[in-house]
Amino acid sequence: MPHRRCLIAALALLAAPAVVAHAAEPMGLADEKPLEVKGKVVDLLCELTGDCPQGCGQGRRQLGILTADGRLVAAAKGAVFFAGAVPDLLPLCGREVHADGLLVENPAMTLYLVQYLKPSPEAGFVPADAFLAAWKAQNGEAEEWWRADPTVKAVIGQTGVLGVPGLKPE
Repeated sequence: MPHRRCLIAALALLAAPAVVAHAAEPMGLADEKPLEVKGKVVDLLCELTGDCPQGCGQGRRQLGILTADGRLVAAAKGAVFFAGAVPDLLPLCGREVHADGLLVENPAMTLYLVQYLKPSPEAGFVPADAFLAAWKAQNGEAEEWWRADPTVKAVIGQTGVLGVPGLKPE
């Protein structure tokens, strides 16, 4: 009989809906560690200087998360290659959020790479990839957005691929 109970319990577990746990995906960066952060989305410059335009600077300023214990976490990157977290965080300006990502603590600077956001307690986690949808709406489809971006192309045209005019990669 004990085997039958174990079999029934195992079948019940298989029939239960799967719970997807979101955990930050490692990127192989030095000093990275997975970290979930809960707090209010804030304009970093506002928090540091008191210069506080409405709406967290309307997307023209760096955003972060202010935790309940007063820690200010700079959200430097979203889940899209070479893109920041501002498009994901801006609609949540001034609101509580739950973020899942990687904290990169380096003696020079500490940054948070947001991979998933949970915009409210009852919501599920969603990828922090709003930048790509906004970019596509403005510029169209591209396999690698950073190679097709008109602003990136203009900067490369002025300063060269390596950021030094006239210097070419080997």
